[in-house]
Amino acid sequence: MQHVLAPCRWPAERISAVRLLSPDQAGGERAHSLNVLSIWKSHRKALAHGFDQLAEGGLIVLEDDIKIRKGFFGETLALPASLPDDWEIILYNARFRKHSVVSNGVRQKQPWERNAFRSAPAYLPQIKKTYICNGAHFCVFRDKATIARVIETMDAVPQKYHIDSFYGHAFQTYALYSHSIGFVDFESDNRRPVSGALDAGHDRRESGAGSLPQQQSL
Repeated sequence: MQHVLAPCRWPAERISAVRLLSPDQAGGERAHSLNVLSIWKSHRKALAHGFDQLAEGGLIVLEDDIKIRKGFFGETLALPASLPDDWEIILYNARFRKHSVVSNGVRQKQPWERNAFRSAPAYLPQIKKTYICNGAHFCVFRDKATIARVIETMDAVPQKYHIDSFYGHAFQTYALYSHSIGFVDFESDNRRPVSGALDAGHDRRESGAGSLPQQQSL
């Protein structure tokens, strides 16, 4: 039996970019870079907007480099039966590499593994000691209770960090893979186009820097 979420509805309003031009504009929040903090704040803004607009079902937050094949979204978003019932967040088409190793005193970065965890859901809190997970580009949040908990946890974190690590470490988060999802510019491993025709109406690419998340309620 598949997991089926409530009907999809595209909100008319886009989520605007969060652009930080100086530390003063961060409002007292801290991260190791303004880029990390900007993405964190963009996701926080998208989740708050989704929470306010959502009546039932779940929420999808998409970043602007996503391309989705026509037909992926129907009236409902069906999730695979292999997905455990305890899931809170799904990261679609994240990518993975093992942590760097030190050899002869030199730290060697490991390559991204093209086919890692594509055949089954990967439980991210369990694999974080072995793998780095990158890619909060297509995020599914189960329901309003989950969104509220994520927002509360975000606000309690004193030092903001990479949003994909936050989603993958602090919650019941699973990674899924779909051939229907591709990336416009997600470093070298994910620049391959999605096989088959892409619907221009579902192209998430936007012109200009920083036009980060859009969202879809399920």
